[in-house]
Amino acid sequence: MIRTLLFSLSILFSINLYSQTSWNGLKKYVGTYSKETDFFKNEIVQKELKRILGKDYKSYREFVSYAGCGEIEYQYGLIYGDVSQLHLGGYNSIFFINIHEKKMYLFWLTGSIIEWQYTAIDLYL
Repeated sequence: MIRTLLFSLSILFSINLYSQTSWNGLKKYVGTYSKETDFFKNEIVQKELKRILGKDYKSYREFVSYAGCGEIEYQYGLIYGDVSQLHLGGYNSIFFINIHEKKMYLFWLTGSIIEWQYTAIDLYL
């Protein structure tokens, strides 16, 4: 009985570890809202955001903390979603995660559309 319980617990632990640290494991967020889950605390997501944003990572995390979010979706090997401040005409972010390439892409509009001067740096790759 104890051996079966320990075996079951080790399988559950392995599944949780797999889903937290594997790129395919990110599919568990599909159909959820990124701010209502631990999506932005996921090890892979955090590492990719830090890689993409560099010194702007903390500013992006602050933006996420007061913005709204759409449902995370999946199609053609891409996990994608948006984070935005509704009805402000800007202040939007869209992320794409290519689970096959193991790479995240991010667009972050840090101001309103009217005041923004667009440059190549707007698309964080």
